[in-house]
Parts: sequence; structure tokens; C-alpha cells
Amino acid sequence: MQQYGMMKKSLLMIAMLALGLVAQSRAGTWSFDYSGTGVSASGTITTGAAVTTFEGYTGFLITGISGERNGVAIAGLTQAASDPTVGHTTSSDGRWWFDNVLLTSGGLDLWGPLFSTVDGKEFNLYNNGGQYIDGYFNTDTGGYELTNVKMNVPENGATVAMLGVTLAGLAMFRRRFMS
Repeated sequence: MQQYGMMKKSLLMIAMLALGLVAQSRAGTWSFDYSGTGVSASGTITTGAAVTTFEGYTGFLITGISGERNGVAIAGLTQAASDPTVGHTTSSDGRWWFDNVLLTSGGLDLWGPLFSTVDGKEFNLYNNGGQYIDGYFNTDTGGYELTNVKMNVPENGATVAMLGVTLAGLAMFRRRFMS
């Protein structure tokens, strides 16, 4: 009977640990804020499934974006990305390469998200060798170099889940030595 109780407790611990790991791959809402000469933007990015890009970076697929860029509301993602594990997506107008991936570090890769504002303009936010660029097709420079980029990592529940596993383990440990 005691062996059954220990097995039940072990299974409970495994289930709690699994729930903690699942929580790490769930959707999150990230806040962003960036600026450079001639440009500033802020808002939120919503992420979904965890992915690994074809370049080997780990991140989350961006499923939504909102906020404003230079005082104009962001309408959302312009186009859904294809499978980032096999490469970037080319926009339907052929102007942009993007993957709509936010790295787990809170940064972007060379492709980044493609979004539009309510005035119908498209922008590609990406990282070119450590330099963040807010790309707009109709500019002479091809985009704005950003000097201040902040992506705030959301609380995804993993910390709370791990605390729960720890507390359950301590309770089991206490009961074992109290009896």
C-alpha cells in the first residue's frame, strides 16, 4: 500500500513538472518600444507556438501586433509567415523577407515581423548584424536605424509552475519524514 502511495506521488510530481514545461511554450504578450532618428513606436506583440528558425534560433511565432508607429496606429501583421523552420517568407508584393518570429531572448532575427499601419504603409522590423532596422520600402535609405529597442519578456507562468513543483516536493519530503 505504501508503494502505491509513493508511485501516486511520483506521478503527480511528473504531471506538475510537465505542466510547468507546457507553460513555457504558451502564447505571451510582449511590450515593445523602439526609437531612432525620425521614428518611434510602441505597443504589444502577441506570440504563439515555440519555433526554431532554419538558422537555429529559438523563439515564438508572432501572431499579432498592435500599438502605434510615429503616432499612426498599427493595423496588425501584414501577412502570415510560412514555416520559419525552413526559411523566411517573401511578401506578396515581393518587397520584404520576413518570418514573424520573436526570439526567446526578446530580440529579432534578420527577417523579423512584417506589419502595416492604418494609413496602408508596410514596415519590416529586423536585426541586421546587431543593428535594429525599421524598414519602410518607400524611403531613400530603406529604413531607420534604431538606437533604442526594448522588448519586455512576459511572465509565462513557468516561474509559478516551478514554484508549485518545489512546494509539492517539499510537502512530500515533510510527510515522508514526519511519518
